[in-house]
Amino acid sequence: MELSTQIRKYRKAAGLTQEALAEKLNTTRQSVSKWEQGVLEPNLQMLNELATLFEISLDELVNGVQTKNSRERLPMNFWEFANEKWWFILIIVLVICGTFGQIFG
Repeated sequence: MELSTQIRKYRKAAGLTQEALAEKLNTTRQSVSKWEQGVLEPNLQMLNELATLFEISLDELVNGVQTKNSRERLPMNFWEFANEKWWFILIIVLVICGTFGQIFG
């Protein structure tokens, strides 16, 4: 998928007008319009800002390729970790309980 199509798709999905997107990126509406028409391409810094604003990877924005698990690169809080690695936490708790049982038994 072309970059111009991607920018338009994610801008609309975010519920932004060209003017609103331009304001968020400190650029002009004309620049956004040219990006979406494929007349002009944003520079690397602007691409990075677009990806951050749309909460997608740069690869997804530029190539239209959704990474296998784009959430994996985000910092994981304890509850997300516990939800995915509950078995690991269970093993650690059992080991700790067994160790305390031997120490205080």
